[in-house]
Amino acid sequence: MKTTIKLFLLLACITMSGISAQSQDHGKILNVDDYNRWSRINSVSLSDDGNWMSYGYRLGKKVILLSYPDENHHLANENNQIDFQRRMKQFFDHHLKGADAPEWMNEGIPYKYKKYNKAR
Repeated sequence: MKTTIKLFLLLACITMSGISAQSQDHGKILNVDDYNRWSRINSVSLSDDGNWMSYGYRLGKKVILLSYPDENHHLANENNQIDFQRRMKQFFDHHLKGADAPEWMNEGIPYKYKKYNKAR
């Protein structure tokens, strides 16, 4: 039911605005079969995050991107909210108080392991 409502609302917005959405792959008009590829339209695009990261790299800064699986711009999952707060505390403890950097800050965490590696 939710999928149908999301699809209906998205198609209504596209139709009412007079915009013809086209698939980047084939240059064809999007249809219901394409829904699974673009259903996460409400999330922040990774290119925006990538742009901010590249700005920091160009300035010679160390850049850390925290991204959580199945989350949009705001964290809805309580466990992810807690994890984010712990990582922020560890980040500021390291940079402001001189504490040792935690492993995740130096090594990073591959995307496929993010669900299993929470800050402690």
